[in-house]
Amino acid sequence: MELSLQTFSTMLNGMAAAAQAAASQALDLLVGSTLRAIFEAVAGLCLWLQWQNVQVLQMARLTTASGTDCDSFVGDFPLFGGRLAGVASSGQVTFGRYTATQPVQIPVGALVKTNDGTQSFTVDLDTTNPAYQADPSGATQGWFNLAAGAAALNVTVTNNAVGTAGNVLAGTIGLIASSAPGLDTVTNASAFTNGMNAETDAALRARFALWFSSLSKGTPAAIDAAVADVAQNLTWRQVNNTDAGGNDAPGTVTVIVDDGSGATPSSTIAMVAASVQVVRAATINAYVIAATPLAANVSMTLTTALNTSHATAVAAVEAALAAYIGTLGVGNPLPYTRLAQLAYDASSAITNISGLTLNGGTADLVPTDFQVVRAGTLTVA
Repeated sequence: MELSLQTFSTMLNGMAAAAQAAASQALDLLVGSTLRAIFEAVAGLCLWLQWQNVQVLQMARLTTASGTDCDSFVGDFPLFGGRLAGVASSGQVTFGRYTATQPVQIPVGALVKTNDGTQSFTVDLDTTNPAYQADPSGATQGWFNLAAGAAALNVTVTNNAVGTAGNVLAGTIGLIASSAPGLDTVTNASAFTNGMNAETDAALRARFALWFSSLSKGTPAAIDAAVADVAQNLTWRQVNNTDAGGNDAPGTVTVIVDDGSGATPSSTIAMVAASVQVVRAATINAYVIAATPLAANVSMTLTTALNTSHATAVAAVEAALAAYIGTLGVGNPLPYTRLAQLAYDASSAITNISGLTLNGGTADLVPTDFQVVRAGTLTVA
């Protein structure tokens, strides 16, 4: 129902009209009169009470609530779990050196920064990296061995702050901020696109509705809600009557998950699997696996207008391509023609695009249900 709200003037005029209609002679309602002052005081109080009622009505419904009021509304449903926190961006960087005669250690916890120093990243503890070495003394979390003769080593880093500000372009991480004897360079070959801010009000409302409609049901919606509850940076696809190897398997559902990095860690897969197991129907087998990344290698040459910055246009196009590809969910294709649209939309300085290829051709990049398209080499000249 749409509320019929009144302004201060409307209230004042209404009271004056009602009082005059009940009086047997003309009332003095000029500015400064006693009766006018009483009416204005009452109108001000009514305006405040009206505002209070509007606030209460907004907070009483999730659809109209915002901010902390959304949190307090869903907080009455402890099983829902509340608003999802922001996610720090992560990805791989390459440490390099000019002289490779001696072995070098890259400590877990070492800091690197973007070239402008605004974003800092910490080297992660990654026991799956073959170069990882635990500290026998237990004094540190260990290190990664860059063997003699090897000029470079890839390690995983995570931004020290959550949010989309940590989504950096390829080649923008270039400063070693910790003491690292023997190391000379660091860079990121690929853009980081998996950082996210805290869940928005709109996303919270949508997820709450999905969760509520899926309660006590072993349905696709229930599985979607279970995955969505793990983290907000996840995309996924359900494949029914198919096992994790892609084989026909009646009574089986396989959930393919990606966290935006193209290399979803096993810990995330385990959390999603545990969440799915809670809602799956009896006798139904449920598998949860990480999506296989399918690299999108894009190449194009820009022509820009006179008296414009070509380098600025190139950077804008690279950022737009990386951002869009990063939003493609599991199993979703990358249209070839969308690349040109993204480039033109990224900068008004662009007058023409030539040599546009996607993985060396001019066809759409179509993944399987088990793959996710992720930015590979973006060559914009």
